[in-house]
Amino acid sequence: MKKLPKVERHIHFEGSLFSLTGKRKVNSFSKFLEVFKEICFKIKSEKDFLFLGDEFFSYLKDENIVYAEFFLSLPVWMKFGFDIFKILENINLSGEKYTNFLKYGIVIDGVRQFHPAYMYKLVFNMEKFKELNVVGFGMGGNENCCNLDRFYDFFQIARRKGFLINVHIGEVVRGRKAFYDLFLVRPDRVGHLLDVNLFNDFIVENNVVVDFLISSNLKTGVVEKGETHPSLYVGEYVNFLINSDDPAIFNTTLTREYEIYLDEGGDPVKLAKNLMREIKNISAFSEDKKRNYLKEIVTFFNLE
Repeated sequence: MKKLPKVERHIHFEGSLFSLTGKRKVNSFSKFLEVFKEICFKIKSEKDFLFLGDEFFSYLKDENIVYAEFFLSLPVWMKFGFDIFKILENINLSGEKYTNFLKYGIVIDGVRQFHPAYMYKLVFNMEKFKELNVVGFGMGGNENCCNLDRFYDFFQIARRKGFLINVHIGEVVRGRKAFYDLFLVRPDRVGHLLDVNLFNDFIVENNVVVDFLISSNLKTGVVEKGETHPSLYVGEYVNFLINSDDPAIFNTTLTREYEIYLDEGGDPVKLAKNLMREIKNISAFSEDKKRNYLKEIVTFFNLE
């Protein structure tokens, strides 16, 4: 499984730093937020992102992740007084040595519980962000604090500027409240969405891709022990991808997430077809590269 070419579209840079995480047990969403905060406090300057970037890209290479779009919590670093452009420059410098092995894009991840001004300040630099491999904007944090209506204008501007919209919805808040955010923002991709089957029609009609995060949901307790993860019964026409979220915090890897999905009864054909769909849609790959990756996937899953 590790040798299979993979795509990761929901992984947090800060939550993938094994060197800063240590062996911390996460058994609730509040504990996850606490550990994530502790990791951030261990980063002392923009220079740290050079060696942390190297650690991150090395992990992607080791997992044979050929394309990754990763979240970077820039509002956190703005709050710390860091130079966000220097952070992006240093991450990209780290990534340069890995470009023969993988392609990537950065998704700037907002924090719901922060003042909206942190996101709206970014509007004035959107063209510069494109030069620094930023491909999208998202929103994470604590869903219980507020819905996404106060960020509505920001996401509309970002979409008009050509950025992907990839948000966290339906992780700790479900039902009507989750659908409110989903309907309001109409993202390109959505992470978690544990009530996915309630919203099948909307997801399919609006071409929303659902990013599932099995270990994350189990270890934070938002999917209870013994409860079937929604990735295992998702509707036939819903496009989805298995991802790892915060592998260092949840002590997992993307390879392990694929194995968990299959071990729990996930459909290998669905997994393969959705992975192939992702590969086909990645503009950073040449047509020859796409064909090679697709051939590897077909062979691995014995789809011939």
